[in-house]
Amino acid sequence: MVERINTCFGLRPFPQSSAELRALQDATIAIELDDSWQEYLEEATKAKDNFLRLLAGKITDAVRVEEREAELERERQAQAAELERLREAQAAREREDALRKEEEEKQAAVLAAKDAELAAMKAQLEAALQKPAPVAEPAPVEVESTPSPTVEKINAPTTGDSVPAPAAFEPMVIGRDFVAKASGPLFTEEQQIAAAILAILKECTSRQASASEIASAIIAGQIPHVKATF
Repeated sequence: MVERINTCFGLRPFPQSSAELRALQDATIAIELDDSWQEYLEEATKAKDNFLRLLAGKITDAVRVEEREAELERERQAQAAELERLREAQAAREREDALRKEEEEKQAAVLAAKDAELAAMKAQLEAALQKPAPVAEPAPVEVESTPSPTVEKINAPTTGDSVPAPAAFEPMVIGRDFVAKASGPLFTEEQQIAAAILAILKECTSRQASASEIASAIIAGQIPHVKATF
């Protein structure tokens, strides 16, 4: 009978999970303390009560451990999810940065090409302005058989006549609202046109529609010797 008591209510290796401990608790409660225990009934009753109290403590400890492990697992999963979110956000930022850098490089290449084209146009126009204008040959002088005037007669102005002032050179006007022009043979038509276009180009950059600027100037009649008809 003592062996039976030890088998039912004696110490043994206990399971770790609360579910298994509760199953053992239910099995222990189900053991009936009847006349089959004979004179060991009181001893069996005490052993059963002690064993059930021990099981209750084991179950409490197991539940506490399991809850702590579950909390740690939730924290671990939350940290893993946050880390994955940060990785995805970083990857998205890197993709955006790469696309933005690629677009900036494309824009820089386009602007560099426009700047080079504009610089070439300016250099070509400036070179055109450096070309010497054709020198007009002097008209033949007819010699008249008239007596040569004296020095006093040449220098003395005729009464009532005004001596015309020498023609003043009218400089070329270059600006945003200019009319490019020059007097005399100092500038050819090609040079006047080149100067007018060059003035427009110097006021605009590759980030402006220089072709539109030139077209507008032609329509407005700001470029000499060039006319647009519709």
